[in-house]
Amino acid sequence: MTVGALVYVFTLYSLFIVSHHPFFALPMVFLPLLLLGVEQILAGKRPYLFIFIVFLAAVSNFYFFYMLAIITALYTLYQLICRFRHRGKAAVGKFFQITGCALLGVVLSAVVLLPVVLAFMGDSRSAESYVRTWSTVRITTATSCPPCSPQRPSWAT
Repeated sequence: MTVGALVYVFTLYSLFIVSHHPFFALPMVFLPLLLLGVEQILAGKRPYLFIFIVFLAAVSNFYFFYMLAIITALYTLYQLICRFRHRGKAAVGKFFQITGCALLGVVLSAVVLLPVVLAFMGDSRSAESYVRTWSTVRITTATSCPPCSPQRPSWAT
């Protein structure tokens, strides 16, 4: 495990990207801590680390947060299947405990996360408004052309 951690930390990608864009170091720090928090919950320890890291990841950047959430969910499902193969009731209980802790971290970060997400959704550059803008442009362009417009290019006159 120690060798894997050292390889993860000192990969060329992490050294190069973090030196040029330190912002991209956040998910590389949060992911191992999230997985450690899942491991602690599965081991029956207190979930404070997991809740705190979910809170920090959600507050720092929601774009990285949703990717970290997907990876953490996949890891959690894998660990539950491997550890509780023949004990379904215990696996479901641990799953709901981890999900509850994750939701608690998200709720704690809602003070910062919710206004940012709402501002992003209302931004004029978001996907929905972008599609709406271009469909409006096409409709107005198609309806504003006179029906008897000449088909010759302007340079031919």
